[in-house]
Amino acid sequence: MGQQNFSTNTVDSYRDTFKLFLFFFKEKKGIKAEKVSIGQFTKPLINEFLKWLKTDRGCGESTVQQRLTVIRNFFAFLQGESPEHLLLCQDIMSIKIKKKPTAAPLNYLTYEGIQGVLSQPGISVTGKAAGI
Repeated sequence: MGQQNFSTNTVDSYRDTFKLFLFFFKEKKGIKAEKVSIGQFTKPLINEFLKWLKTDRGCGESTVQQRLTVIRNFFAFLQGESPEHLLLCQDIMSIKIKKKPTAAPLNYLTYEGIQGVLSQPGISVTGKAAGI
């Protein structure tokens, strides 16, 4: 937090993501946290972790994508700190983040509705009542 000036929420998010990843290693792979090495983080494993978050943990798509963002950011940082892991980091950073589709507005005025609003008496272009 002191080095990168991250908020406590960001730090908590990173912590929670890696706690979940270590739990995944233990539960699904039978590997205790102290036995996990950087070389075990592979693109297929991360994709399996993301699928596990959805299916086993019931996480929504935005949560899963947020966890992936944390992982990608960590490996972007790691490639500068440990150049010997450059290819691994780039492989993991190549995992695509799914863009959330933008929803069309649910409520909008029809042409007639806009005409009705604009034809109201006593309203100027600035939104102030006429004569005030």
